[in-house]
Amino acid sequence: MLESKKVDVIENPPGNLVNQIDKTPGLSVQLFPSTRVDFIQLDQHFKPFKNLYVRQALNYAIDRNAIVKLAYQGHAIPGASFMPYRMKFWNAGLKPYPYDPAKAKQLLAKGGYPHGFTTFLITVSGDVAGQAEAVVVKSELAAVGITVNIQSYELLTAYAKEDNGHSQMGERYWTNDIIDPDEVATFGADCHGGANAFNSYWCDTQAINLVNQGRAELNDAKRQQMYYQIQQIVYQQTPFVVTDYSPYRYGVGSWVKGFHVTPLGNYDLSLETLTVDQH
Repeated sequence: MLESKKVDVIENPPGNLVNQIDKTPGLSVQLFPSTRVDFIQLDQHFKPFKNLYVRQALNYAIDRNAIVKLAYQGHAIPGASFMPYRMKFWNAGLKPYPYDPAKAKQLLAKGGYPHGFTTFLITVSGDVAGQAEAVVVKSELAAVGITVNIQSYELLTAYAKEDNGHSQMGERYWTNDIIDPDEVATFGADCHGGANAFNSYWCDTQAINLVNQGRAELNDAKRQQMYYQIQQIVYQQTPFVVTDYSPYRYGVGSWVKGFHVTPLGNYDLSLETLTVDQH
C-alpha cells in the first residue's frame, strides 16, 4: 500500500523489515521513542511458574540481544525494568539479566525441575516480530531442557486466552497512556489493580503497598524511592520476563513532511502541521 502510494503512512511495519523498507526508494521507517515494553507473561496457575527459581531461570536462559537482533534488526533495547524506558522514575540501575544457560540449569535444578518441563507460548499470528521472538525463546529454552510449543492465534483470540487465567506463557507488550508510573505499576505490580499483575496472577504484599503509597504521595523524591523499590521487587521476583523496549515504527513516504509521534503514541498535533506533496 505504501510502496504503491495508496497510503501516506503505515503504522507498525514488521520490526525485522525496517532495513529493507529503508532501502526502498521513496520510503523510510521512522522510529520514535516509545513507552512500549515487550515481555513474556508467566501465568502462575501453571505450577512451574509459581516457583521463583524457575522464573529466574527463564531470565538467564533467554538471550535478549538475540531477540533484539532477530525481531527488530537491532532497533530495540534489551529490557530490565518492567516500566517503560526512561519514563518518570525509571530505575536505570537495573540491568538486563545476562544470558547464562548454565546458571539457568542450576536454578531449574534448585527449583525441582532438573530435567525441565513442557509448556506452551501463545503468540499473535501475523506479528512478524513476535514470531521471530518465539523462535528465539523456543530454541534457547530447549537448550536448558524446557520444551516450548508455540500456539499462534489472531489477536483477539490470543489475548482472550492469555487473559483468562488458564494460560502458561504468552507474548505481550505494554504502552503507557500517561507519563506518570502509577498506571504501569497498578497494572503490572498490583494483583488487585485490574490486570492481575499483567495476568501473571503474582501477588506481593510489599509491592501492592508501595503502589498504593506511591499513588497517594505528593513528594517526588519519596515517590521516586517507592517506584525504584517496586521495580526492584518485580525485577527480583520476575513474574514476567521483560525482553526489550522497542520504538514506535512508522513507514512513511518521502512526500510526507513533518510527521511525528510522541512517546505516548500520539500524533494528532503533527497532523495539524505536516504537509503532503503531490505524488
